[in-house]
Amino acid sequence: NMKRQYMIDRWEAYRTEAFWKRVNRGSDDACWEWSGFSKAGPKNTTPYGALGWKGKHSRAHRVAYEITNGPIPEWKMVLHRCDNTLCCNPGHLYLGSHAQNMRDMVDRKRRKGIGCGERNGRAKLTQEQAEEIRAEYAKGIRSQQSIANEYNISQFAVSQIVANKRYRNDSCP
Repeated sequence: NMKRQYMIDRWEAYRTEAFWKRVNRGSDDACWEWSGFSKAGPKNTTPYGALGWKGKHSRAHRVAYEITNGPIPEWKMVLHRCDNTLCCNPGHLYLGSHAQNMRDMVDRKRRKGIGCGERNGRAKLTQEQAEEIRAEYAKGIRSQQSIANEYNISQFAVSQIVANKRYRNDSCP
């Protein structure tokens, strides 16, 4: 039916226009940041823009890619050239695999939990603080627990540091 298709097309145009109103568009080479909902919430715990799109919870950069380039093939991810998770600039987005995304994450040093010592994304201490902990414990005056309390870390972490199992100078390539 022509009228039905007309209504579908009008609704699609309205949704697309409403989407782009929530994107801060700048020059073609700049990041276009999503200004709508992002970061926190029951369904979105990552630092990506989020919205309801076609009846489901979606990430804003995926919607921007889909509006510009058409449907995203199954098992493909929309990756950022710019490393800005809120960016919706179609020129900064490209299709890739999960493996490519993981490679990009490692190559660009964005992955938390890899690396050693203070280069680990979850590190709570600097290398200098680890050396201070070793020196303090070596004096034999304080317990590991009192040192742990001072640095707001666990006693186990202190034991690993003083045993040279964490924050070792020779273990970081």
